[in-house]
Amino acid sequence: MFFPWFCSLFVVITGGRCKLLLEGAPFRVCSADEVRAWEETRSAKVQRALEAKEREQAKQQDDWMRVTAFLDFHKFRTDDLNVPKVSCWGFKKSYPLHQAMKEENWPVVAALISFGANPKLKDSCGKIAQDYVKHVKVSLSGTVFGGRCG
Repeated sequence: MFFPWFCSLFVVITGGRCKLLLEGAPFRVCSADEVRAWEETRSAKVQRALEAKEREQAKQQDDWMRVTAFLDFHKFRTDDLNVPKVSCWGFKKSYPLHQAMKEENWPVVAALISFGANPKLKDSCGKIAQDYVKHVKVSLSGTVFGGRCG
């Protein structure tokens, strides 16, 4: 139905949805119990969203603590995940993501990538982080044998 631009419209919120009504059009007024139930439902949704956000923040904080412990243990810089650790003579360089892949530390690998580690950087062997996964072989007994740069 076409409504001319000059007619009066009302916005009515019912059950969490907005409805546009013409002036004088019949609409149902919610009872106090219905309004209270709607407010409780909305409040519960908001509370669940806040709890989910808090859980996500706690997970990120836990992941960051895991990453910083890994970086400190291996003597990598904690301020930039894409800066290599270079040997004293400068011949070898290694990145945190490469080290985590070599160790098959998958929670740290996932956290490093989520915090911005670049998986396309090459180490001194000319390998990217993914190359260390390709060289992992699993025997029939389930033992993992990893290939490493000489």
